[in-house]
Amino acid sequence: MLVLGTLLYLRTVTLSNRNGKVALFSLLFLSVGIWASQPFSPPPPNAQAIALVGLTMWILPLWGFWIETNTSKLVRKA
Repeated sequence: MLVLGTLLYLRTVTLSNRNGKVALFSLLFLSVGIWASQPFSPPPPNAQAIALVGLTMWILPLWGFWIETNTSKLVRKA
């Protein structure tokens, strides 16, 4: 699903500059890394660890905003 979503996104936008490419592909690399490590990770040691991870997830919307500010939408003519 991640691959399909990425392909659809890349078909509808143009990455305007190097910052957009770095931001997008670093987010994809992080997402795939987190996904691949899940089966081998131990359970969280306590509730504080879960809370810390939850708070760090607030960076993802900002990361997405950074990606979107460095892209331009493609307009398709019918």
